[in-house]
Amino acid sequence: MNLKDKLNIYERSTAPAAPAPVDRTLYEMGGSISQTENGPLWRFTTVYPIARDREASLRELLPSFLLHTGTKLCDLERLLFFDLETTGLSGGTGTCPFLTGIGFFRDGALHVEQYFMDDYARERAILAHLVSVFREAAALVAYNGKSFDIPLIKSRYRLNRVGGFPVEIPVADLLYPCRRLFKKPYGSCTLKSMEENLLGVLRGDDIPGWEIPDVFFSFQRHGETARLPLVIEHNRMDVYSMFMLVESLGRVFHSVCGKDYRAIEPRLLPRIAHYLYGTDLGSFLEISGLIHDEVRTDRLLFKKYCTALKRSGRIEEALRFWRDDPSIYSLEELAKHCEHRQHDYRRALGHAQAARSLIERRLFSENGEALSADRAVFHGARFARRIARLEARLARGHYAMRNPAGPSRP
Repeated sequence: MNLKDKLNIYERSTAPAAPAPVDRTLYEMGGSISQTENGPLWRFTTVYPIARDREASLRELLPSFLLHTGTKLCDLERLLFFDLETTGLSGGTGTCPFLTGIGFFRDGALHVEQYFMDDYARERAILAHLVSVFREAAALVAYNGKSFDIPLIKSRYRLNRVGGFPVEIPVADLLYPCRRLFKKPYGSCTLKSMEENLLGVLRGDDIPGWEIPDVFFSFQRHGETARLPLVIEHNRMDVYSMFMLVESLGRVFHSVCGKDYRAIEPRLLPRIAHYLYGTDLGSFLEISGLIHDEVRTDRLLFKKYCTALKRSGRIEEALRFWRDDPSIYSLEELAKHCEHRQHDYRRALGHAQAARSLIERRLFSENGEALSADRAVFHGARFARRIARLEARLARGHYAMRNPAGPSRP
């Protein structure tokens, strides 16, 4: 073998190797290698263009959304949408995020970037790369993020000893406003339910969440990639759906701020009323005036409405509601009003005795609302104390009338 042949052997040995089957599959799925200071990372990028009129509307709605989710005001570009796909669904030290999806608005489009941990050794590099992204955001937007995604990502930063994560960054968790507004009309408050019922989005070949950890383990152990595109798409849609939810919730809260209640879907008004009770009594009373039937049939809303009337000094209106409602609650309120405001103990006693009669028949109201055994015992003890106190007051008053000078001193 001459010298040229020997050199050809070395030349062939240093030629770039063909990509591994797994890498080739990731490329075919739309992935690319992103070179970072901490090493190469697999990244998937999708851009969703947003029409100019929709962008303008979203910017107008955003302050109302931020206000009602307890998040400080910021520009649309400073929101970071965040979602994880993990090796487990219960959290804990052994759970790793193998796919990190982020979304941010730039130049008239929502940009979704997904970082895939093809090897456990890659986790530290992903975390280090995302530090600057997190630090530039004014707030994170997540779905159930306060309970799962955010605690998990914080623990991963600590365990990998990667510093710089802004631990005090505000989180706008969409689950909470969705639960307040849509739990009753929609039943379920999962992100999928919000997509179908509120956004009108039906996912086609979506992978169930409980299958996702197994997809990663199959990839790690056997190089299986058949279901991996479903996970990538699932995470991508989660991020985009959160963006659309901010838009939809912003529209609702914008109408609330502007007191344009007729622009809101009627079946949402009772839920919004419950929400406003804790934040704005004036708006609560105003919106309650539009839903008379719900105020009288929703027992909790009825109580809140009457309490709001009292706090607003509209006691006569509250009295009319109580007199028209033959329930334990209303009879107790009437008894308290007669005792403490009018000092009419005899009438207060009559209301309390009428309530005790309902309790003895295991009824919450004359309209037929049943009272469970344990609640009957609870309310029975309460009214027994009230009746005893009123009877004692009446007895003292009767004695005082017969002895106006009081008892003689020894």
